[in-house]
Amino acid sequence: CMPELAQALEGVPVIGPVIRVADLRTYGFRWGDTALSGELPVLEETGSPAVGGTAGNGAEAVNEAADDYIAQVQETFLWYAAREYQGYVASDTGYQVLRDDGEILSLCFYTTLNAGGSVDYSRYFTLDKATGELLALSDLFTEGSDYVGTVSADILRQMEEQVAAGEGDYFLPGGIWSEEECFQAIDPDQQFYLDENGDLVIVFGEYEVAPGSMGMPRFVIDEEAISDIWAR
Repeated sequence: CMPELAQALEGVPVIGPVIRVADLRTYGFRWGDTALSGELPVLEETGSPAVGGTAGNGAEAVNEAADDYIAQVQETFLWYAAREYQGYVASDTGYQVLRDDGEILSLCFYTTLNAGGSVDYSRYFTLDKATGELLALSDLFTEGSDYVGTVSADILRQMEEQVAAGEGDYFLPGGIWSEEECFQAIDPDQQFYLDENGDLVIVFGEYEVAPGSMGMPRFVIDEEAISDIWAR
């Protein structure tokens, strides 16, 4: 690795007793006004898991997901670049640490693609530091519970309240949207993360549940709504 990068990595903070950032993966190329660039973390497990825990493969899973994500970003970028959208296409990828404490590491990979207009993409990852495991949404709830229905009902409530207050616009029944376009329920593996307050945050992609003007909507799920089935 480059000497400058090696020096920089000496100052990379340890993320936890099990999982830490071991490297930064950068990539990119440019010709004229067209450019692709990105930076994503490389995680590794170090030390021992908490008492009673077992070493998981969360770091490896995130690293593999980063490879897949980069490949998808490059494929999308090249698709637009091949069509010469106004002679200019740019894609920028990065990451954000959403929570980092003794229990949880939540990461977001994000990409902004400019090709005559701006489009955003993202993927979220939540790791249990005690076990080293990458958490799925179903892991947060008691086995066999209807977490999809419960979480969806709370999101629908929030959507309706925002629309009534003039603070949001979503694909809801009774408007101009067809029944197929209207929000019905989250996916069982819907994107999510656990924030610094320990709250569950559900994330949707652009145009998934709302017009593009709403970006990528996020909903903090009411603790009381899920308290009976919450397993964390």
